[in-house]
Amino acid sequence: MTRRMLGGAAGAVALAALVLAGTTEPAAQIRNERMPTVSPLPQDFVGNWIWTTPRQDCGSVRNTYGEPLTLFDGPLCQWPYLEIEKHLNGRGRMWLKTFAGDEVMSPKWTCVTPSLGADLTEHYVRSIQKRANSVLMIFEKDTRVRPIYTDGRPHPPASDVFYYGHSLGWMEGETFVVETTNFTFNTDGFDDLGHMATSHMATFTERYTLKDYDTMELSITVDDPVFLKSPVTFVGTLERTLEDPASAGTWDCDPEVAAAELYMTIKNPYEDDNTAEKYFGIK
Repeated sequence: MTRRMLGGAAGAVALAALVLAGTTEPAAQIRNERMPTVSPLPQDFVGNWIWTTPRQDCGSVRNTYGEPLTLFDGPLCQWPYLEIEKHLNGRGRMWLKTFAGDEVMSPKWTCVTPSLGADLTEHYVRSIQKRANSVLMIFEKDTRVRPIYTDGRPHPPASDVFYYGHSLGWMEGETFVVETTNFTFNTDGFDDLGHMATSHMATFTERYTLKDYDTMELSITVDDPVFLKSPVTFVGTLERTLEDPASAGTWDCDPEVAAAELYMTIKNPYEDDNTAEKYFGIK
């Protein structure tokens, strides 16, 4: 025990010495971080916005009955899966084929809030507000508050992960750029309809550009070497609105009711999955 403690202390001292000497930087061992500049967000970006881009084709994704995902005979997904599939590597293609149609894999059925990819492309209001060291995005759906730090800080080490990631923002000319890293693995990383996952190595880069006072272009690029052979970009539109995210009140969800609804509607592909009978009395 004593030797182990001394060894750990010696290792920590050695690492500290290397950091002080400038020979290593733990946060840079995984990826080369971009240090953003401190740029205040122009006031015209501030306000309430709503995503107006239409729903997208779900591509090859099928539900547990083998049926394509549609909404009243129209597209259902939030992300363009036909485009995503062009960028998938072998692991990504296997995920989409094996797991994407299995609704049980989705955390939404136990009332977990949507992923960043889902929130950004959902037809709900989001408010953009300025703070001294950050920009806040407040999403109507699940009343989520997302801080985007604009004070020049770096991302935390790759060992620190967050469900919604860690976001930094800066201005590049007339465009507000947001880079988000340090994610947890998420089975609904893109959206909670097509269920294409994103990994702990994913990076989301958002680029917000005002076209006029009431219209903003949002370009979202996802780079994830675990599932993608090349980054995928989705460009959509935000329109200014007088609606306020706070006016929707609180979002309530009962995990037991939601999970029971799931098992009553899906075709369970696994004979030895007895969750429905064990917890909800559904055979």
